[in-house]
Amino acid sequence: MEPALKAWHFSTDTLPVEARREAWEDALHRLCLPVGDGAVSEDFSASVACIVSPLGIEFARIDAGPHKISGVYPNQPSSIWMVLLLSGEARFFDGRAEHVVRPGDMAYGPSGVPAALEFKTDCRQLFIKVPQIALSQRLIRPLSTQVGYLPGQAGISHVLSSLLRALADSLE
Repeated sequence: MEPALKAWHFSTDTLPVEARREAWEDALHRLCLPVGDGAVSEDFSASVACIVSPLGIEFARIDAGPHKISGVYPNQPSSIWMVLLLSGEARFFDGRAEHVVRPGDMAYGPSGVPAALEFKTDCRQLFIKVPQIALSQRLIRPLSTQVGYLPGQAGISHVLSSLLRALADSLE
């Protein structure tokens, strides 16, 4: 018998407006994402559909209004994360430069290294987190201290972006 995937869902739609911010922060914390400063709007709406593989790899499609994820989430196991913007507009600060993020673009990095991703509009993203235990040390070493940005419009980045978009579209 194969180990089963674990799935969970979250939505602010059934919550009273005054409870949405705190519930949203709890959902981001469940993904080990640091909540950025800044208020969410009065009519803020968000949802998460997440699947966790038997190795602990998380795939989460996140739909949300404007918000910010920034800093470092404390006390989380070592991992590599990646975000693919599926729709909307965002800005990504990797510690050195700010990048305009368009649909199809990706940001990535190791846990424990600060970065900021600010979603300027309603957006959809695919968030992937791979625990270090699921990676070969030869694969993780080049990325172990860097946060980066990949435009997804050409070359191998476009192929990866398209593959991940197909995964996000079938996540339900």
